[in-house]
Amino acid sequence: MAFPKPMWWLGRGLAPGVRPGVGVAAQSVGLVGVAAVDSFGDLVPPRELNWRTDGQMGWYRREGYAYISNVAVAPEARRRGIARRLVTAAEELAAEWGCRAVGLHCNPKKREPWALYSSLGYRDSGVVEPAFMPYLQGRPPDRCSFLLKLVPASQRRKQRLQRQQQS
Repeated sequence: MAFPKPMWWLGRGLAPGVRPGVGVAAQSVGLVGVAAVDSFGDLVPPRELNWRTDGQMGWYRREGYAYISNVAVAPEARRRGIARRLVTAAEELAAEWGCRAVGLHCNPKKREPWALYSSLGYRDSGVVEPAFMPYLQGRPPDRCSFLLKLVPASQRRKQRLQRQQQS
């Protein structure tokens, strides 16, 4: 059984330069990197899965956690510190939101991202994503580890003060 491509209709009847399922080409707008961050903590895994308490997928809401995903830098712009700045900006946003920790998933076989996250203070939590996740996401079967970094209370206070001064 084949799954339809997500949002296959996105590019139909839109302006030139828009590709189906993708939108505007990153190069056409000068985009060199992206990262997503949310404060819901839905993707922060528990230490051990328990189907009775953690729900069908094993995830549950953890208040005070931010999750970084989809960090990507265009190949021609790599090795210039862009990913580092994206992750740092995501951490600052998490601190502004009052989050006490930031988490992300990374494949330990990918040396460059693993080294980047380690250099930024992320530590392996010892939790590996469930075996079915790579298949659900259309990735190779390598399983990603969950990395975690605490947001210092001083950074959260600093961000809160800056936000109060701006309002």
